[in-house]
Amino acid sequence: MRAVSGRHRTSGVASPSFTSLTNWPRPTTLAGAMRQVPFTDKTSLTNAITNMVAGDYIYYNGTGVLTISSSTTYPFSISSKTPSSAVTIDFGTVSTTQIDAWSPGSSSGNYVQFDYSGTSSNESIKIAACSNLNIYGGLITASNAGGGGIGLWGASSNILWYDAYVNFIGGSGVNVLNNTTGGAAGPISNVTFRAEVTRWAMNPSLDPHIDKGCGLQACIVHGGNVNSSYDNCTFAIYGHNPLQPGEVSAGQTWPEGGGGSVIEPGNDNGTQTNFTLYVKGDSCNMTPNGTNPGSAVNGETGGNGINIWGSTSLAGMVIPWVEMTNCSGSPVHCTATSGWQTGTPPVTVNHGRHTNTNTYYNPATSSNRNVPYDTTGNVVYNDCT
Repeated sequence: MRAVSGRHRTSGVASPSFTSLTNWPRPTTLAGAMRQVPFTDKTSLTNAITNMVAGDYIYYNGTGVLTISSSTTYPFSISSKTPSSAVTIDFGTVSTTQIDAWSPGSSSGNYVQFDYSGTSSNESIKIAACSNLNIYGGLITASNAGGGGIGLWGASSNILWYDAYVNFIGGSGVNVLNNTTGGAAGPISNVTFRAEVTRWAMNPSLDPHIDKGCGLQACIVHGGNVNSSYDNCTFAIYGHNPLQPGEVSAGQTWPEGGGGSVIEPGNDNGTQTNFTLYVKGDSCNMTPNGTNPGSAVNGETGGNGINIWGSTSLAGMVIPWVEMTNCSGSPVHCTATSGWQTGTPPVTVNHGRHTNTNTYYNPATSSNRNVPYDTTGNVVYNDCT
């Protein structure tokens, strides 16, 4: 059964919530697989990936936590795998309140942890130029506050990853980029992520922005050259507790903390169309005032739920749910100056909720808003309280 990407629809929900709207069942199960392929270590996982055939269910069958780590390169990569129909890769599911709500009965103490233990910008796991993959679970970490979490690079299509737990990452938690390592553009299409991301932006020095930490997101979908395209993608991201103001991490104190947003869609080139975003954020408290080590005041923004950016029209983007609690920024932040736009048809937010947001507003040092639902862009708000 092929994973349903793009727009998910939930009917008959009397009182919607982030969980109820994103509680989609896993599209394939071990019992229904055409072929069951267990693995217990990195070697057997690599062999299973190398020799996959359409319909495989590749799953962790070990006891306890299998840690796959590297300090010099990506701990694990899946590249150029394009089976004719879906292959499922089950890394085992870590127990958290949100993930247990999404997939009751799936979590246990048996799962795979991908850990980048270096200090540069490598992700802990990379998927590049792949299609027709269903991925479940896994713990994604960076033990020395380096790198990013999950990297999905183009050209890739029909990729689903449910119930990833990204915990303690130096940079961004989920990074979707249509370029390959060689810089060649390739489209991203029909991709679905459902993930919990916490403790990201733990090393703001990895951020190329002038104000370090604002450019590190729980999930970022960006980049590419003039031929880039991102189409028909769905993201359900629960992002909480990134680096807090005044914390010590990566050997330094960070007065601003870190974390620009739970998710940042947008692009400067090409197209980005028909996105569906479900967002929940808690304790995203970056105060972008240029005081982090290596920083300068640059009018950046932080602590937002959805940060819409770029010069590409985000045509047809729908946000069924955005919810933010105890955050320095806005549930929805966008910029309509200098050619940055949300596009036509407009971005539509169906349901918005906020509690104790917009706690940092200083127009002299940042572009944070003093309203929860930003009206500077072409956004339509329905049922936003």
